[in-house]
Amino acid sequence: MGNKAAELKPQHYKALELLGEGALSIKEVADACGIDHGVMYALYEGDIAKVGTVAALFRAELEKQSVKSSEQTRVLSKDSKKKALYMINERLTHLKTGGKLGEKEVREVTRIMNALSKSTPTVEFNQNVSIYKGYSPEEIVHEFKRLSAIAKHTLDGRGVPNSGKGRAGKIPQAPRHGDSVEEV
Repeated sequence: MGNKAAELKPQHYKALELLGEGALSIKEVADACGIDHGVMYALYEGDIAKVGTVAALFRAELEKQSVKSSEQTRVLSKDSKKKALYMINERLTHLKTGGKLGEKEVREVTRIMNALSKSTPTVEFNQNVSIYKGYSPEEIVHEFKRLSAIAKHTLDGRGVPNSGKGRAGKIPQAPRHGDSVEEV
């Protein structure tokens, strides 16, 4: 006789539904579904060693649910932000056409500007990414060093150090041996 294939039971589906709502803790979900707390935690973690292959099935369903929920949240967030921006635009247009702004209106515009600055990204990435094909290994190493130097010096806010006014400086001696860069 072969082993029966693992499958989720109604109490597991109820637990998935309650976890998907996000209102209850794992312990509260276990109590509501009549599942032992240790078993519920093992199911949630996908711990096959503790509860068998049903844990993998439960975890897979939980991950599917999580991906779906994240996508719904992203769509709702984008839609809400768009609606809010239209409303802000209408309000600012109304304030602009109303003539001179009083102190109350100026404060309102300031609050709107602060909210907009917090909700919009301050760093934008250019979508024009160049991909270089046909580089030799030496050219790839050179390009990597060049880009690394740019990144390093972008993060380093210090400028070029000066020697001070009227002070004598020394020019460092040139190395006596050649560079030790390996040939590729």
